[in-house]
Amino acid sequence: MIWWVILFLVAGMVLVISEFFLPGGILGGLGVMLVIISGVLGVYSYPDYALFIIIGEILGVVLCTVLGFLLLTRTRASNLLT
Repeated sequence: MIWWVILFLVAGMVLVISEFFLPGGILGGLGVMLVIISGVLGVYSYPDYALFIIIGEILGVVLCTVLGFLLLTRTRASNLLT
C-alpha cells in the first residue's frame, strides 16, 4: 500500500510543477487531487503517523511550488511575464 501512496504523491508533485509551464488549472487541480488522495491513503493505512504524513505532504507541495517558480524564472517564458 505504501507504494501507491508514494506513487500518488510523486505524480501529484510532478503535475503541480508542470502547471507552471502549461497553465490552465487542470494539471494543478489534478496534482492537488492526487496529493490529497495520497494523504488519505497514507493516513488510512498508517493512522499512527498521520501528523507526519500530512506535514510531509504539505511541505512537498510547498517545495514543488517554490521549485516551479524558480524553474519558471530561469526559462524564456519568464520574459513573457514581465
